[in-house]
Amino acid sequence: MKIAKIVSAALMVFAGVFAVSCSKETESKPANGRWTVEDTSKKPAEVIFTVAPGSVKTEYAEIVVSHDGAADLPWFGFATKDLTTDVSDLISAKVSSGIAEEDVHVGTTQTVAVPNLEEAVTYRYVAFALVPAGSAYTTAGGKAGTLNFVTSFEFNVTFSAVASDVTAHTANVTVTNPGHQDLTYRGFYTTDAEATVENLIAADFATIAPGGVLPEGFSLLTGNESVVKLENLTHDSSYRYVVYGVFVNEDGVAAVYGTPGECSFQTEIDPAEIQFSASLVAVKKDKVTVKVNHDCSDETITWFGFVTSDLTTSAATLAAAQAAGVEEADYKTGAQEVTAEGLDAETTYRYIVSGIDASGAFGKPADLKFTTLTEAYDNCVFTVEASDITAESATLTITHTGLDNFQYAGFFTTDLTSAAEAIALPDGVDSNLMEGKEFSFEVKDLDPSKEYRYIVVGRLNGDEYGTRGDVKFTTAGPVWALDANWTVTAEEFSATVTVAQAGVSGYYRIVTAETAMLLENAESIEKGIETVVAPWNNSNLPSAGQSVIDGVRHSDTFTESDLSLDYDTDYVIIALGISYGGYATGHYAYVEHKIEDPTVSAPYEEFLGGWMLSGNLITISENVPGESYIVEGIPGTDKFYSEEVKPVVARYENGRFFLPEQIVGQWNNTNYGTCYDVVCGLFEATSTSGTVMHFVNYPRYADEPSDIFSLCKYPDGTYVVRPGMSENGKLDQLGVRWVIAEGQYKGQGNPYVDDLVLPDTMEKAQEESSAFKAWLGTWYVPTVVYQYDDEDNYIGDETQSLPIVIKSKVPNESYSISGIGPANDSYDVAAEFASNGSLIVHPQTVRTWTHSEAGEINERLVGIYGEGDNAMVTWNPSYTLFTATISGNNASLVPGDADGETFNGFAFRQMYSDGAYGYGGRYDLPNTMSRTQSTSAVTVKAVKSASAKGALVPARESRLSAENAVMAPRSVSVQSLVK
Repeated sequence: MKIAKIVSAALMVFAGVFAVSCSKETESKPANGRWTVEDTSKKPAEVIFTVAPGSVKTEYAEIVVSHDGAADLPWFGFATKDLTTDVSDLISAKVSSGIAEEDVHVGTTQTVAVPNLEEAVTYRYVAFALVPAGSAYTTAGGKAGTLNFVTSFEFNVTFSAVASDVTAHTANVTVTNPGHQDLTYRGFYTTDAEATVENLIAADFATIAPGGVLPEGFSLLTGNESVVKLENLTHDSSYRYVVYGVFVNEDGVAAVYGTPGECSFQTEIDPAEIQFSASLVAVKKDKVTVKVNHDCSDETITWFGFVTSDLTTSAATLAAAQAAGVEEADYKTGAQEVTAEGLDAETTYRYIVSGIDASGAFGKPADLKFTTLTEAYDNCVFTVEASDITAESATLTITHTGLDNFQYAGFFTTDLTSAAEAIALPDGVDSNLMEGKEFSFEVKDLDPSKEYRYIVVGRLNGDEYGTRGDVKFTTAGPVWALDANWTVTAEEFSATVTVAQAGVSGYYRIVTAETAMLLENAESIEKGIETVVAPWNNSNLPSAGQSVIDGVRHSDTFTESDLSLDYDTDYVIIALGISYGGYATGHYAYVEHKIEDPTVSAPYEEFLGGWMLSGNLITISENVPGESYIVEGIPGTDKFYSEEVKPVVARYENGRFFLPEQIVGQWNNTNYGTCYDVVCGLFEATSTSGTVMHFVNYPRYADEPSDIFSLCKYPDGTYVVRPGMSENGKLDQLGVRWVIAEGQYKGQGNPYVDDLVLPDTMEKAQEESSAFKAWLGTWYVPTVVYQYDDEDNYIGDETQSLPIVIKSKVPNESYSISGIGPANDSYDVAAEFASNGSLIVHPQTVRTWTHSEAGEINERLVGIYGEGDNAMVTWNPSYTLFTATISGNNASLVPGDADGETFNGFAFRQMYSDGAYGYGGRYDLPNTMSRTQSTSAVTVKAVKSASAKGALVPARESRLSAENAVMAPRSVSVQSLVK
């Protein structure tokens, strides 16, 4: 785990001399009304110095020195590790060694940098007044200021762990780290072999420090080497020992740091701890079959088993006595089934299993008690028959050849081919035992036209006896009939199913069918329902709108998402009865329904021009007059990977505009083969985990494209957006993405930009003013980029001419700028168009998405001010990053500020709950940009690749994830303070 350097405020010890400043001036007002000032500045020998801490780090410190003397008083300060010598002696020694002119300070308050310090060392800083003595200086006397401070630790250390002296129940682990000897850390062991080290540490830390606070008196390891004795371990077990850094600040709050270490070891086998087991396989009147095993990893462990009628003596005592007479040739190993014969009928015995070797019995023996059967149990044969079979029920009758009080159990199985004796008993088979020479019962909620198998087994004291009986039967097909208890009504895009009779129960689904489809295959709607719906079973019966009639709730309403209705189409809405397993029962009710289309026909030319779609400007132009259009400006369609991209085409039909799903490009990915660039629709569905998500319709879940949406005109002049309907449901979002064409990951890929939620209406865009249009097009921005490698190491800076493309977003209001930041960044930056013609850019969030492990990720354009280690970043959108003013083919850029601090650069950050990652380097904020690229500009390839600092967007060859995410955060540290 890579973390940032931590400045340990808890380790700072401040012991300074602080004094109250005296007033430097006094004022008096004479009779003439003029002010005079009497100079009462202190003499150098009377000055009092005060030293206060600034920033203290591992290798340097910032010290704040002030005094109450004259503003031009010279003074000197120095740091020393000598904490015991008298301050006056230290000052005398320093003055005697000579003080250079360039090291002398002047000023009443000043922050002094003290470099080249050692980490985790206590220093004393001394400040005192000087007076010139020829070409040198000497002490002026007065009260010197002192401050003791401690430099912080370097916490970026790697821990290691090595196991030794491992026995059956103990082990030693040597933990080492190369850091400072006062670092604290924690070690623990676990048998979890699957969890990641990070997850193990997270769980352990949450246990020892709930809320980040260690319990009072909790002890941590310390030092560069610790030997930990582990005791009370389980024999013959695999363990992992994990060590990680735990830092506790002065407020008692703990945090994890450093790179964890771990080691694995296996404890030895303790013969006395081996647990043997025995389970009953079969018992007859004169023999028993037992399955024997043990919990040891060594399959060569030897054991023996025997039957005894002694029901009172301990198993260990009996095993020890019996072992003396067992020959080595009779030792057994591994898991086996063994049979003991020659037993008496109706007799209770014990079967005992114990380990054995040359020294005798060992381990924890197994002790199994059982009773042999009588002749009647042993020879009992069961029979089961099915009768009165309907589509949903059957009567089963069980008989046997045993006595009246014999008990037995039965169960259904989906195994229709195996021998009855070979089928395993289900859990809980003894929870409802039956009894009697003949037993009949009715089973309900069966599925029509389905084959079933029912098996009967004899049960005595948890054991099976006799010969199993079984029967196979097939339920009848559904009997189709209108159900007089159900009523279906419809209004617009909803339908209601009402149950008129109280006490009626069952299951049904709402099914929508076009009337023409039903009547195409039958002479009436009723026959059409039987003909078309009859082949449906639980694998292809529509699942939308399932409901249960429970005898209490007698009405359910189904909405547009359940019904999939469109205008001007004749439908039959059916309440279709289904069985518990999802098969059609034959019961149904229906209503005929049609929604009249309230729109009017618009001419082909009316859809031409600019339109606002979900806050984005798209342009519709002529393709084939009267038939089709070319659509430009859909967000993401300028970012395709394909070398040749076909235009996005829409069609004109029946006075409406239709945008269909379509493949517009094709390219090759080295990992996944052929990939498509697509414009597609998304439908809402519930994932396997129960989460409601949006899924790509085409080409992932549909073989043929559907209409994403249509644009139609109402009589009042409103243009209404109607989401398209696919076989998967309503398409309520517009996606622009790449997907894999074939193979294991067919249809998977990622969006180029966030998917657009389709609006209810669209409006025609404003006519763009000449001042607004003057900014549109390609501009070149001269800048310096500071580059970093994947480990956040600075690798140099280069000058480049950054090409950006400014496009209209909302005419006369805002722009969308592409090209700011890394070349592989696929997000556009928003800009404002000011009333005076200027272009304004703010720090902003350009995209928000959810990562499966890191949670919510915010991609942000941030402003930078300050220099080096003191640089600060902000993404506060209320600040102005820069304002640009145009003049012909050139524009001047004026940096904005954050609370008085002027921005001098910009960068991109990924912000998430645990930190921030930068990528693409840090860019200088220029003061000009031009429509003409400078011939001397250098393009920085490192910044334009996926290997730039903290690059989180993989190159084309590696971009793939499950459904919507492809970017995964790396473990990198934040190198600057975040405001």
